[in-house]
Amino acid sequence: MGLGHVARDLHLRRMMDWADVEWLTSGNAIRFLEENGEAVHEASRRMGSLGDVIGGSLIRNCTVTLAPGPLMELYSAVKSNARIVDGSVDLESYDVVIADEFWELLLSERVPRRGAFITDFVDLSPKLWWAPVRPAIARLGDAIRARASERFDLRIHVGIWGDAAGFWHPGQLITDAAVAAPTRRGPVVVNTGGTPAGCAAARGISSDLSSRGIEHVVIGACGELTGNPGPLISRSSALVTLAGYSSLVEVAITKKPAVVLPVRRHFEHVENSRAFVGRNGYRVVQCSRGVEVTEELLEVLHEDPDPPPVIDATPEIVDALRGLL
Repeated sequence: MGLGHVARDLHLRRMMDWADVEWLTSGNAIRFLEENGEAVHEASRRMGSLGDVIGGSLIRNCTVTLAPGPLMELYSAVKSNARIVDGSVDLESYDVVIADEFWELLLSERVPRRGAFITDFVDLSPKLWWAPVRPAIARLGDAIRARASERFDLRIHVGIWGDAAGFWHPGQLITDAAVAAPTRRGPVVVNTGGTPAGCAAARGISSDLSSRGIEHVVIGACGELTGNPGPLISRSSALVTLAGYSSLVEVAITKKPAVVLPVRRHFEHVENSRAFVGRNGYRVVQCSRGVEVTEELLEVLHEDPDPPPVIDATPEIVDALRGLL
């Protein structure tokens, strides 16, 4: 699972005092977990980071590149990780396997004895794709849902948009940062998430904010990577963030004014950011148009945020996971 997924699942895990937990992940998420004292399976260090592939090859200049090369690179990375799982992880030795968009387990030859699949999207939004590929995208979405239903006893949808048959949708999973007591006395926080997708935009935004004397800090893969971003986010005067799920849940829960930056052609970002369009205290600006961020930020700093509704379903999900035992 990626960094945003680990952040929300760490909050989930903190409520699972009845469980001994071992994590399987890769990339920046390993450091995040170890800073929080969590046990990480040794196979994690041999797995490739899908976030680096997505943020480094599939996304360029804040735009998803629909080209055979990057798409094949992503598929190859998932398959390679699946082979590592098959050869190094005894899934049947665990009482429950919780896969948070862990695509490798949908391709793995191993199947957990009991398992839950967590996702923040249940549809690939074919209507947002290039017209000739929409039928293939729709079939791919159907295949993903079918495979998750075959392999996992419990399918949990925690997204802020969409529904699908066979997926329980109790609300959202939040992060530790979302529940930290909020104030508005600190710097602006520019949150780039766990991949390099927003690094170029973050550099430009940071430069512009500095030139205007606006105190700020960049966190995530492109800045300060910390296992405890909660204090920075809770003290921030405002947030500038990519439109990833966990970051936007933090924005909504903390009621911070924010500029949301969706990556162009990234269906999740497009769908996630719609929840903030037209709401007081928020602006949605294409990640590739970072030069507009500062002006929009100066406006929202003087507005009273009206966030979209978010339901913290963490306790309910913990109970459902325990019920698998």
